[in-house]
Amino acid sequence: KFPKIFGGLLAYKMWDGSLLQSRFVERIRTNRVEVSAPDLKWMQTDGDPVPCDQTVHFEILEKVQKVIIP
Repeated sequence: KFPKIFGGLLAYKMWDGSLLQSRFVERIRTNRVEVSAPDLKWMQTDGDPVPCDQTVHFEILEKVQKVIIP
C-alpha cells in the first residue's frame, strides 16, 4: 500500500524524470486496458466526472495527436 506521506516525493520524481525508479511505480506497456470494480460508477475525463458501468476500457490510438517538441 502506498503511504500518503510520499505523495510529494512522487511529484518530485515526476518532475525530475526518475519516477520509474520508485518502488511504488510499475510500468506496463500495452495498447488496451480494462479497469473494472463492482463499486465503479464514475470516472474522470479531463477533470470532468463521467458515469460508467463497473468497467472502463481504454485504447491507445497511434498517431492521433500531433506533438511538437522544440
